[in-house]
Amino acid sequence: MLYELKDIDNSMVEEQIFDSYIDYTNDLFVELYPKDPIPPKEYTKLRMITKIPGEKNYRRVLLIEGKICAHYFMKIRTEESPEYEKNKNIADLFLLVRKELNYIKYAKILLLDAIEKLKKFEVIDTIETCCYRNRVKNFWENLEAKVAIEGAQSRLYLEEVDWSMVEEWRRKGHKLAKKENIELIEFDKCPAEIIEKYAKLYTDIMNLVPIGDFEWRPAVLTPKKIRESEERFDKLGYKWLTFVTKESNGELSGITEIFYHPARPHYVEQELTGVNLDFRGRGLGKWLKAEMLELVRIRYPDVKYIMTDNANSNAPMLSINERLGFQRYLEEKCYSIKIANIDL
Repeated sequence: MLYELKDIDNSMVEEQIFDSYIDYTNDLFVELYPKDPIPPKEYTKLRMITKIPGEKNYRRVLLIEGKICAHYFMKIRTEESPEYEKNKNIADLFLLVRKELNYIKYAKILLLDAIEKLKKFEVIDTIETCCYRNRVKNFWENLEAKVAIEGAQSRLYLEEVDWSMVEEWRRKGHKLAKKENIELIEFDKCPAEIIEKYAKLYTDIMNLVPIGDFEWRPAVLTPKKIRESEERFDKLGYKWLTFVTKESNGELSGITEIFYHPARPHYVEQELTGVNLDFRGRGLGKWLKAEMLELVRIRYPDVKYIMTDNANSNAPMLSINERLGFQRYLEEKCYSIKIANIDL
């Protein structure tokens, strides 16, 4: 069966192939989330055309008889990226083929094409990827890629939340705050007076998140990077809401954050949550999660569920999430493989 490969890049989003690409990604979306509303076209388009400083992206599609049947997305860090020094040898690659096709055949075509692109980046020697679908997992395992870490995407449906327990966690948190003079700070833009400490806290918590056998390492977050991210999410239309706890000595001790988009009002994404090692054992993590749940319930009444991803090895966060009622929705595996070891 004859095929052709084409780029989908920022300069092509107005062309007819973009509409075909949206139809294709919608089919893939329904495969994983059959009961969820399909993302609006303009939302998808804006996410595609918004560039992230320090990233070089490749988005390629495979067409058979004019129909998009497979694609890959590849991210490469450039010298402008704060992650460059720690991760310059890694390319993030996500490739997918429609389920009705021969996955191995067309995934190999895509992978060979991606490797050809990587030849111009002599420093890159490793590909890392994460996936939910079994056919993708089988492909990487057939290539003897190393399973770097396993986890799951989970959901907490608000109608099933034990709100009396959440209120108890909040009550205990406020009692602790009064006793130990802890301040709970909420923001969508980090206040200038705490941004240096917030950058350090975020970096410290990221370094506590289990990453298994990934070569990737988190970068040091800076105030400049925070402001750039705030501006980018603003342009994308996201609400990025954060709670942090501030101790009596002025140190920031814990964090939780969510992302909400009005174009997809049925859910929020729970991202980083954590408490620094020096301040654990007092229930701060439960308090932060409870306060964020209450905020979502009041501020965004159309939200049906909260979605989050956690590694199976992240025992402290899994314990809190299980008590709240999070349910595993999609099982995830992440892989790492040296390009030199890929035998096609």
